[in-house]
Amino acid sequence: MRYLSTRDAGPAPATHTFEEVLLAGLADDGGLFVPETLPKLSGAQLAGLAGRPYAELAAEIVALFAGETFAGEELSRLTGAAYGTFRHAAVAPLVQLD
Repeated sequence: MRYLSTRDAGPAPATHTFEEVLLAGLADDGGLFVPETLPKLSGAQLAGLAGRPYAELAAEIVALFAGETFAGEELSRLTGAAYGTFRHAAVAPLVQLD
């Protein structure tokens, strides 16, 4: 997957890899990096994400955008370490406001 800047409105905008945008943060022109295209998930793929642990779900979602940036189980290890210390099972619980 390739990324481009929100401020690069030229006829052939420069594209960047996931690794480049992860390390850069913002584009050189001050714009935000966005994917050229969004990944498409089938209904079955979406249903397969339901009920999975937060860290596992995060790894699956990031993998859609990271491509081959992370080797093997590296992404799962990173998301497990990032979210493993959260005390609530939902990690980011939502509360309905009326």
